[in-house]
Amino acid sequence: MDCSGTSQYDRAVDELHAVLGFDPANGLAHFYLGYAFAEMKKFRDALRSFEKAREETGGMPWLAESIAWIHGQTGNRRAARVAFD
Repeated sequence: MDCSGTSQYDRAVDELHAVLGFDPANGLAHFYLGYAFAEMKKFRDALRSFEKAREETGGMPWLAESIAWIHGQTGNRRAARVAFD
């Protein structure tokens, strides 16, 4: 999915919400939704999506990195370190 402009990220969010409407446990869709939100600087939504992705995938290690990155973007260094625990 090439979404280089904000409006394209908005479209991606809409499409990913549609996917999640059919398959709410789709961890990969939650991950990509978090990525889209992060690119839009909607860090609270991104964090929520990454955490849901971690829950649905059983805690894939690369999700800890995404969660830590979001915490770092918001200046919460302590939470960023804890994300790897």
